[in-house]
Amino acid sequence: MKPEAYIDMMPGKETNICIFDVVAFDNEETNPTVTLGLGFLRSFEVIFDYENNQIGIYSADPALIIDHG
Repeated sequence: MKPEAYIDMMPGKETNICIFDVVAFDNEETNPTVTLGLGFLRSFEVIFDYENNQIGIYSADPALIIDHG
């Protein structure tokens, strides 16, 4: 995966700031969760299938294999 998929640049006053765009969290009410940021969503084709409650993630790059299991 290219860094653009998980690092965002935020403009600062004097220099730009790099932000890691993947956040993991866990609390008592939910299972462990990972949030993928906009960089990830821009780097892949992401299809939201609301009817079947599924998400498809696809890449034109054959080197990236994503397990849908």
